[in-house]
Amino acid sequence: MTLSKNISILLVISILFVSSCNNQEVEPKDSIKFNLDSALINESDTLSVVNIFIASPKNWLSTDEQLMEKISSKLGQVIDSNFAYKYKLMKIYFDSTSASLLTIGIISQDKYKNTDSLINDYASLIETKFSGSNIKKGFYRKDNIDITQLLIQEKETITFKLLFINNRKNLVQVDYILDSKNYLDLVKKAESSIASIKLITNK
Repeated sequence: MTLSKNISILLVISILFVSSCNNQEVEPKDSIKFNLDSALINESDTLSVVNIFIASPKNWLSTDEQLMEKISSKLGQVIDSNFAYKYKLMKIYFDSTSASLLTIGIISQDKYKNTDSLINDYASLIETKFSGSNIKKGFYRKDNIDITQLLIQEKETITFKLLFINNRKNLVQVDYILDSKNYLDLVKKAESSIASIKLITNK
């Protein structure tokens, strides 16, 4: 199976939409400082399309534009029938040795004016879809970013799914999809990459 097919399959598995929403109270977020080991990450990229800075894990490569556009066009058609959640893929990084992925995208939905409600309801959709997996949800503040994190443990992969609002009021979704067999090594890189995430300040 080719690398592009592997990436496509993993993305379809990790980015899912379902047809019911549940409102939840906003939970308090503890401030967390992640360990940033510069030896475990690449140089920081400026992703103006999602208004963030991020350094991908060391030696992970960015996909070419042709593959990005191909996958993005397919995922862009996945729309929740009741609430019209739409995912727009903006960036993919991959690790060829473990088939692990870092994907970054934006969730659009016209129904919500309150961003906290949008995040909580969307997180609930993900929890429902992955109800057969071991899933844990947490809330924390990193620097000035309020993050909802879903840790999804499956047989082949362990996914850190981060949801937060950027300075343009967009809901950003960052997924670290890690090969479970190499998890202990990969999670250190993922942690340093998460530590590198910063919002681009609007001028």
